[in-house]
Amino acid sequence: MLAILDGFLTIFLSICCSISFVLILMIGLFFGIYFIILQIGKEYDPHPMKEKFDYNTFNPRKFISNKKMNQISQFLKHRNFNEKYVNMNGYHSILLYKKETVNEIYNDPLVKKIPLAAPSTLNTKWNIFYFITQKEKVSKEDIISFSEHCCTYSIKNMKGLPRGLWSGTMSISVIMSTDIDKEAIEWVEKQPPKHFAAMEVPVILDIKSLIPYHYDNSNLWGGKIYPYAIALINRSMNVTNPSYEITNSIMNSLRNNL
Repeated sequence: MLAILDGFLTIFLSICCSISFVLILMIGLFFGIYFIILQIGKEYDPHPMKEKFDYNTFNPRKFISNKKMNQISQFLKHRNFNEKYVNMNGYHSILLYKKETVNEIYNDPLVKKIPLAAPSTLNTKWNIFYFITQKEKVSKEDIISFSEHCCTYSIKNMKGLPRGLWSGTMSISVIMSTDIDKEAIEWVEKQPPKHFAAMEVPVILDIKSLIPYHYDNSNLWGGKIYPYAIALINRSMNVTNPSYEITNSIMNSLRNNL
């Protein structure tokens, strides 16, 4: 009897060891593939990580904001965004942050009639960073630099699972000004730089006309939730002109990419 029990125990332990080995192998293979994809994404990323960036917080009492900045901040805080003040390598900015799943984004009343993504992506969590700053005069170099810093900050400070593993980050970088170079507007209206599991959304707001300039399409990585970014920008800036709502070009692009 003891010999039979010993035999069963030996077989049971062998099976457990085999299952454990297969699980460890599968986990190792999974993370190995993810690491390779991540490295490919980093090679493709136009904004390599730069440790010299100065992302220190600063005393908000020293920050001079305008009425529109405060309006945007209050709108986003009402939608459960958390606020802090950051120095984006010289750009003193208000940062508002929130984390949402794709499913929560699709069910947001801000966004209506958007074609759904694959069910497997609905639980993907997006770290949403909304940066706001102002400058007396905005050049093309200014918006490129600010947007790059914001995107890099978002990638370095996202929470949750590693980027690309059911997790991504959205960086909305808004510069307000009364004096904007034509080249700067042309740049933000072009397709923004692509990133691995990250979305860069540069925006320029003309304080005089209250017109926000940004890319008006969804032909980019993460494009199926891009209308959420546009709706968030327009609603927070209180843009009511129909021409600045989610446009037909975005909707048609979404449908074509399904």
